[in-house]
Amino acid sequence: MAPFVVTKKVRTSHKMNTSPQWSH
Repeated sequence: MAPFVVTKKVRTSHKMNTSPQWSH
């Protein structure tokens, strides 16, 4: 997996899942 792809996925999940755990 490419690093930029993982980052994009994480950013999308962070926006979709606004959970306290993702509030780093």
